[in-house]
Amino acid sequence: MKSLSTLFLSTTLLLTACNADHSSQDKKESSIESTTETKSNKDKSSNTANKNVKPYTEQQAKKVFGSVEKLNPGKTKKYPVKGVESKNISKVIKVKDNETIIYSEDTGHGIPTIPAGENHEFTAISEVTYKDLKMYMLQDGRFITADPKHVEIISSDKSAHFYPKFEMHEEDYKYLDTLNKNDKDYSAYENYAKNFGTTQYDSKRELLMFTAIHQVNNETEGSFVIEDTPFKSFEDFKSSK
Repeated sequence: MKSLSTLFLSTTLLLTACNADHSSQDKKESSIESTTETKSNKDKSSNTANKNVKPYTEQQAKKVFGSVEKLNPGKTKKYPVKGVESKNISKVIKVKDNETIIYSEDTGHGIPTIPAGENHEFTAISEVTYKDLKMYMLQDGRFITADPKHVEIISSDKSAHFYPKFEMHEEDYKYLDTLNKNDKDYSAYENYAKNFGTTQYDSKRELLMFTAIHQVNNETEGSFVIEDTPFKSFEDFKSSK
């Protein structure tokens, strides 16, 4: 007959072995969960990156900009108020740190800046310059610095992208339709109306970029004034000729 001490020792060893088995199993399960979670996070990060980099469709671009046009890289434009310049590009860029910010239009309904996120990749479709400042416009209409200390170019190609363009409002067309199109001054007035709208649109776009380029480069912006030029009626246009 075994002594109580022997039975106690056997029981202790058995419990220790069981606990070791459970501990080993828990570690395996924890390791599997950790691996699965890591893979899930990587997949989410990859999906986010792919979403940022994959070229926008026309429908996606219209949700961002309204009216759009598809343009190839290389076209440049100088804006009328401060001389901000933009050049169409097609580049994938990668953020190098967590200090870099993305700027979106300040609508008054929230903070217009958010962290870009280290290692996040984006498709840049415009390179914007003002004096010695540079930034990129992303395909979703937001802006990020072009400073190589904070972002790096991953790839560059000749892909065309969708860009914002001016389009007269429906009410503007309705007004033009009320006019006598046989009038000798009508054609000139129609051009005047379109040019007026384009100038106003470009000025507002420039204001947005002027603000953004200072924000993303952590610089203080100066004054920016858009002249309040009244739109002329058809009769006023003819009388001013």
